[in-house]
Amino acid sequence: MKKLSLLIASCCLISPPAIGRDDEHLVPEDSVFSEYQPRWSKQYYDDYEENVLRFFSEAFEKEIFARVVVYPSFSPEYVIAISRDDRDYKLHYLEAGVMLWPFEDLEEALIKEAEAATEEGRQKAREVIEDLRSYVPESRDKVSVNRCESALPPAIGTDLHTLWSEMLFRTRYPDRRPVAIGGEIINTFHLDGTAYHFSFEYDHTRLTGKTWSPEDDSINGKFVALTDILRKGCVERSSDFFKDLENKVENLSSDLEMAVY
Repeated sequence: MKKLSLLIASCCLISPPAIGRDDEHLVPEDSVFSEYQPRWSKQYYDDYEENVLRFFSEAFEKEIFARVVVYPSFSPEYVIAISRDDRDYKLHYLEAGVMLWPFEDLEEALIKEAEAATEEGRQKAREVIEDLRSYVPESRDKVSVNRCESALPPAIGTDLHTLWSEMLFRTRYPDRRPVAIGGEIINTFHLDGTAYHFSFEYDHTRLTGKTWSPEDDSINGKFVALTDILRKGCVERSSDFFKDLENKVENLSSDLEMAVY
């Protein structure tokens, strides 16, 4: 893989670059991964994410230096992680047996039932509880974890280490100032999609950054595509796994060399 380098165009030292897309770089965390958490329903999300991290605690053991925790909208949460022991690299994949999000809905419904001021309110809460209990396990401890581990060649492991660190070092706040184009105000807003929470262990510091359903042709989209290759490679182990992975790493690394951020 080509060695990554930081390229600073001399022109950019004179004038700032044009406002770019949010998905050309990771953005700082506003979850339990960081201390900056200005969210609506903050406590609700904090509880959910802390429960997810506890469920996938093995993905944060000391041998693991890179990971992504993924929250799909309509399927179980999962984690892709890479560990290193001396010069041996290993790929790890963990997936919850069922979605963990409904546990938060169930706990909220139980609170509403207990705090309802009227019988009508209690009945509505009971209906939600009955529905959730029809498919939500008794507790998170009862949820199975689907696991997969696969050895990685040292060269690929080293390239992934370099690439993951470069992506996290480029994390910055998004420029959300509206841009007027043809008389229209352009801005971004997300609803359903998939959230990717990346992290990298560096010098006793956890670097974190996230992205949300990025466009395929963006830097983040290509980073997500690389993680999809890792996921499929661990589970399916196709004969072209390492070749496809090398191509993804090489292509994204080349894009990073040319990207202004």
